[in-house]
Amino acid sequence: QMEVNSSPKGSVYTFIDEEIEEVYNYVEVPLLLKLNFGANNLNYYGLIGGFAAVPYNIKTVSGGQEEKGGGLSDENGFDGLDLGLHVGAGLSYNIGPGRILGELRYATGFEGLPDEFVDPKALLFSVGYLFTFGNK
Repeated sequence: QMEVNSSPKGSVYTFIDEEIEEVYNYVEVPLLLKLNFGANNLNYYGLIGGFAAVPYNIKTVSGGQEEKGGGLSDENGFDGLDLGLHVGAGLSYNIGPGRILGELRYATGFEGLPDEFVDPKALLFSVGYLFTFGNK
């Protein structure tokens, strides 16, 4: 399963008695192996795979001042590419011409974030409806 997602990553920390918020907005492309189980109308699945992500916008708020940047690199030497892993599970149920689904996923990044203050971990939850075209 391949996806294209918009994914914000960042943190809030204190540096020299000043609170700093950093948010890195990424275009993330996971490539996942999805294993389906179950029968009849109810199916469940597990998924695992890697992702690559590139930032399209960087925002820093410090002392009430907001700074925006973007692109693949900045003056701090941030190269921008983040690589990581997704692991998750979900349920789907046949309803009408498609399937309703719920999914829980854990994601962690391995490299590419600019400093030790940003923790590249996320817990993702999604609910959706998949339309089926052609034969089921």
